[in-house]
Amino acid sequence: MTRPGLARISLGVIVAVAAGNDLASAQQRPYQLLSNELIKYGRFQELPAPVLTLVDSAIKHYDNNAHQKSLRDLKKISGMDEARRATSLFRSWVYQWLALNYFALDSSESARFYIRRSLDEDIDIWPDYFDADRFSGQFLGLYHLGYTEIFNRFNKKRQSVRFAPLGTIARADYSYRFGLVDLVIGGGATVVLAEKQKLKLKHNDDLLVYWRVQRMRKNYKKLTGGFYGEFSLLLKKSEKPAKAISVGPILSYTYRSDWEIGSTFEAVRLIIGGSADTNLSQTAFNEKGTLALSYGNFEFYFRKWF
Repeated sequence: MTRPGLARISLGVIVAVAAGNDLASAQQRPYQLLSNELIKYGRFQELPAPVLTLVDSAIKHYDNNAHQKSLRDLKKISGMDEARRATSLFRSWVYQWLALNYFALDSSESARFYIRRSLDEDIDIWPDYFDADRFSGQFLGLYHLGYTEIFNRFNKKRQSVRFAPLGTIARADYSYRFGLVDLVIGGGATVVLAEKQKLKLKHNDDLLVYWRVQRMRKNYKKLTGGFYGEFSLLLKKSEKPAKAISVGPILSYTYRSDWEIGSTFEAVRLIIGGSADTNLSQTAFNEKGTLALSYGNFEFYFRKWF
């Protein structure tokens, strides 16, 4: 049998713990109840006190259904210099909550406008950072539409021009996407040469015209891998052009401006026929006039999609 005094002590401990938890929750500022990852990567705790005060106020007004007051606070934040200097994820959050308030007021057009602004600042705000307790399925549906519109618009851009000024071979080319692959035509020149076991940086008369087939996924703000196969003609003065076949991987990153930066790594380049002699910096073997094999050539490039 439990002693009455002990039962009262146990009950008192439970009540005290519960009260302590409620007090700790009450002492937390409203912004601290947002997603931990959002707070961390949005760097909320680094924001000046006036900005955080308005953030807390906007959240409290939204939760109390005072949406006009929440909109007022959020618009003040978006106009502050401190907010403009904050992370893109924080600015995206401000526009996300502007959209959330307009959606609560049944202003779908304004909600869609701020959803676009939010995605422009940080496309990963959806689906990585959203509040499951406050975001309805319909609101997330609007976000999903805005998210897919961005990729659909980008996928319609099939042409691109590319410049690769840095690397062992400098290049410029044009590509057109057919289905899952890009067909590329371009030209370039050898830049880094090996002469007498020393590397030299210069533009030689070793020019090339090439045709390339490459497979790349088109993504925004994500590192994307791919691969290519290339056939090229090596043109030298007073010599018969040589033929080359090469393959290698690609790594790229595309910005919302439709500019892509990336690098290709030429795993193998086999030169056959004509004047097969090569003085590329990485050469495995070179049988003059008949066959040559080089490897490890690379380039860093900029591409613009249109």
